[in-house]
Amino acid sequence: MAQYRNVKEFLDKINDKYKAHRAEYERLNELFNRNAEEWKKEVARGWSNQQMQKEARAKHEAEQSEIKNALEELRRTASTDFENILAEADDVFGRYNRATGDKLDLATVELLKSGILSDNEIKALAKDFEGNVAMLRIIGKYADERASKDNIEMIALAHSLKNSEIPYREPLERLVFWSENGLKDDTIKAMAHNNHYENTYNELVEQSEGVYIKVSD
Repeated sequence: MAQYRNVKEFLDKINDKYKAHRAEYERLNELFNRNAEEWKKEVARGWSNQQMQKEARAKHEAEQSEIKNALEELRRTASTDFENILAEADDVFGRYNRATGDKLDLATVELLKSGILSDNEIKALAKDFEGNVAMLRIIGKYADERASKDNIEMIALAHSLKNSEIPYREPLERLVFWSENGLKDDTIKAMAHNNHYENTYNELVEQSEGVYIKVSD
């Protein structure tokens, strides 16, 4: 049975990491805000002497600093997680996203070189080799040779195929952008991004539905 790898699996990995980091982000921010409210109450109550006030302030500031440091560490960890997922996607898709000899179907190349194929047969080949960058670029080359001012279809086909690539990275980078912005230091902006995150994720999954590679038969 043929085995496939698709963009959705990497969108899902980013999504899973983001959801986990966002939950911790919200917990830490809630703790920070709760400490701030408790400090206001302490200030309102006052202290019996200056030394106690000084010690209480130092304790409060240390606690808040610790939470801020934890948030910074969370953002660094999240960024590393997202970079690792992008790197994994590059490992999977990278060698399929360039023209390599092991992806050539030499019998088909000979047919293209023979000149016996009709326009419709060339278009059908483009469909047959969907996801095979090497073959699509070769088909595009021969479509370009067939193209003329009276053959608009071949012009369009050549234009779409000659620089073929697998569009796997753009949706992943977009989701990383939204994920990192959902963890920003500015909690208002982070909330705005988080509110739109789910729709963005669903849209990217839908847009990437047909982006996959066959890694084995």
